[in-house]
Amino acid sequence: MKLPDQPGYRLSTLIAALLAVIGLVILAAASASAGSATLSLAPASGTVAEGRNISVSIYVSTDEPINAAAVNLSYPDNMLSFVEITNSPAFGIVASSSGGGGTVSIDRGALPAVSGRQLLATVTFKAKDTPGKAVIGFTGENNVVSAHTSKSILSSTSGATYNIMTLDETRPAAGISEEAKLRACQNRETTIKNIMARIVDRTQKQANLYSTISERTEKFYADQNRNLVGYDELVSDVNITKDAAQSAVVNLKASAQQFTCDSDNRRELAQTFNDNLDKVIEALQAYRQAVKSLVAGVRSIHE
Repeated sequence: MKLPDQPGYRLSTLIAALLAVIGLVILAAASASAGSATLSLAPASGTVAEGRNISVSIYVSTDEPINAAAVNLSYPDNMLSFVEITNSPAFGIVASSSGGGGTVSIDRGALPAVSGRQLLATVTFKAKDTPGKAVIGFTGENNVVSAHTSKSILSSTSGATYNIMTLDETRPAAGISEEAKLRACQNRETTIKNIMARIVDRTQKQANLYSTISERTEKFYADQNRNLVGYDELVSDVNITKDAAQSAVVNLKASAQQFTCDSDNRRELAQTFNDNLDKVIEALQAYRQAVKSLVAGVRSIHE
């Protein structure tokens, strides 16, 4: 059954779910001052070539403890296609997630409550062959819920803008001299290497996130006096895919460092980087699936 899309309905539903888990409500003292929170996207800007993925992180910053957030994003679906939503360990209660058709909706809860700057979730998009500036912003009703008052304390939001480039824009035009191609590459070398470095950094952060989730899941299991059949095999799959993903990221970083426009085989070096990026994406997908299986297995013994 589709839930009615009315103002405040998602917020009240998420709070109700949280209270059912927590089992009590912590009321703020009458003299407590109202806090504030902001929502932002990172990176706030960047460049991505058509056919490539870009990971957009949603951060919540707050000066008082919060235990829920409801976020709605808009994006140009003629320039970007929705790929997936990756959860954050800071917000372990996954109430709902959806994306596509130019919008993304995410409802999350935190138990225990969190404060400061926290990653809420990461949304991955794929760039289409439509060049221009793709603006991703917060739209509709967005809420950050105080753990003291169970009311939204959201005060501001800030979106992001990404420059989408076609493959034709990323390579020198045909029919020009090798010297002209070299100059064109040299003029953009700093930009190219910066893009490569950001891609490497994002893939490493993704691998680190999966590692954090798996480590916390293993610690949680170790603290329980219960037995899960096949647990060792699940952990083994996580470790194997983790090593493969980390190795792929290392190779990607090495190929980024090796690229230079002054090299006679600069095209081959660029292609090597692209090939290694495809391998990283494949390895991270396998790592993510192994971690999901581990989390699902551990969760099953508490259901």
